[in-house]
Amino acid sequence: MNLPLSIRAPAYARSELETTYAKAMERALLDDVKLMASELVTNAVQHSGCVEGDPLSLYANVAHGVLRVSLDDEGSSTHRVEPRSTSPPSGLGLVRLLSDRWSSSRDEHFTVWFEIDVTVRTPLSRSNAVDLAG
Repeated sequence: MNLPLSIRAPAYARSELETTYAKAMERALLDDVKLMASELVTNAVQHSGCVEGDPLSLYANVAHGVLRVSLDDEGSSTHRVEPRSTSPPSGLGLVRLLSDRWSSSRDEHFTVWFEIDVTVRTPLSRSNAVDLAG
């Protein structure tokens, strides 16, 4: 999914994910995916160094029991991103808390991604419950 960088980009990403995956994922999983994807997009909007209208590319796929969502931007970042706050979690701290794995890398684009282990069935569901208490 391609979207232009703007303050509306996180809402657009959530809407597109809802439209695309509403029948393919359990509601709790889709809500988590939308929240985390929105945080990736928000981070790009605020910190990528890109200007309004620059392209963002959001990808979601499932392979071998893993749901992977990644965001590419054309920004200037060259380092691995880290949450600014983990207690209480916000922004990328939520991605860290709700995903099974996440990271960032620099090649042609700057990419931030997260993965969730899933049970491959219709609809998709988490293979492990998320323990928000600890």
